[in-house]
Formats: sequence, structure tokens, C-alpha cells
Amino acid sequence: MMKQIDTPPVFLSAGCFCRCRHLQRHCSSQQSVGQLVTTRFDDYPIHRLCYYSSVTKADDLHRQLGLSPYCQESIGTTLEELRQGDKCQQFVVDTFEMTPFHILLSSSTKRKDLLIALLDAYPAHVLGRQDIRGNRAMDYLNCKLWTDSVKALMQLTLERYTVDRLSDWGCDEWSRRMSSEVLAILRENDKERRENALNETYDTMTQYERLESVSVLELALWKSSMGPCRVDEDIGDGVGRNNGRVRCGASFVVPSVLTFLWD
Repeated sequence: MMKQIDTPPVFLSAGCFCRCRHLQRHCSSQQSVGQLVTTRFDDYPIHRLCYYSSVTKADDLHRQLGLSPYCQESIGTTLEELRQGDKCQQFVVDTFEMTPFHILLSSSTKRKDLLIALLDAYPAHVLGRQDIRGNRAMDYLNCKLWTDSVKALMQLTLERYTVDRLSDWGCDEWSRRMSSEVLAILRENDKERRENALNETYDTMTQYERLESVSVLELALWKSSMGPCRVDEDIGDGVGRNNGRVRCGASFVVPSVLTFLWD
């Protein structure tokens, strides 16, 4: 658990990390381990605020996220750039590949107001990122103390990661199925069975993401085969659209792509 600790330098002594195998895998010497731990959040102000969630003010987090109307500076990148993918990954994951969601939901004080601020700022796919231990942020909520407050946080994050995304894609049937799976997880009181259910949910969501990516690829091929002029000309009878779909080459391209997606 030392990987989730931000340690002041005054607490360090020579050889104090000699048995921290996980930390040693990422560092070449005892000195570099100490530097890693003591400077972990120097370039990650949002991570630091989430780590000190017990004393963090919501306004401070909003200011760092660039959501506050009084904010003059952001974290060095715009939220729009974050939504475009991993262009600004250095602001999303720290040395241990943990997002602010990992930090907040693994802390002793899991605050709903801070979580909502993060959910409003980051795209939902960030919740699916795994840290160096292979855990997603929601996995840190699956603890033995399965209280109502923890359930509320689990529901909030799982629905944003699965149900809301599928609804945005227009996949209503998938969304309803995933909503049922989320409710089943919330009703489960056994930690191990919840863990299995969570893993099944992640696997199902991965399959949906792959299927959706194939649909987007086919639409892109279809559009590129038609061209802007032909779309305008054939918008009345739709014949050109159908011909473009047949000739777009999706029947050859998509199967080749699938071999990589399902490898």
C-alpha cells in the first residue's frame, strides 16, 4: 500500500524502503525510491487534492479542474483536450498510473462532492484506466465495509462508466442490460462475488466498446467513399448512399481490424 502514500521527507531514513518490493520495481536505488514517494504529487495538483480529501475544499478542486467561474488558470491543458483521448495523459495518471479517481476512491475519506467534480471534468473512459496493480478506480470501493455511502459512490461511478456511455452511443438495449448488472452488484453483500460481478461488467463493457468501434469504422468508410458532393446530390433518393455503403470496402477492412481488436 506504500504506492498510495505521499510521504514528507522528514519521515524518511536510509533503507526504510528496503522491503517495499513494488516501489523498488520502479526505482533503481533506495534514494530514488525516497524521491519518488516524497515528490509524487509535485506535478499533479489534482491528485494531491484528492489524496488530502479529508481537508480539501471543493472550490479548490473546482479551481484546479478549471470548472470554477473564478478560475484564472487550469492544470495546463483544457478539458476539451482531455476528452479527445490521451493527448494530455501526463495530467491524468501519476507515476503509478493512478488517475485522480484512483486516489480519491482509495483514500480513507471518499467524498461524493469531490467525486462529482471529477466526473464532470473528465471523460467517462478515464474510469476504465488500470493502475500498476491492475485495478480500476471502482475496485477500491469494493471493500468489506459495504455501507450505504460506499454503495452510492459505486453506483455513481459504475453508471457513469457504463450506462451513461451506452446511452450516449444510442445503444438503449445495452444500456438497460448494463443498468441491471449495476443494480445486481449493489445488492450483492459478498465481497468476492461483487469482485467477480465487477470483472464481468468490465469484460462486457470492453466487448461493447469493440463493437461500437467497428460500427464507427464502418460509418467512416461509408462516408469517405461517398464524398461531400455526392452526399448532397443523392440526399433525395438515397441511392448514392446505398451504393456508397456497398462499395466502401467495409466487408474487407472490418474483418481485418477485428483480428486485432479480439486478439
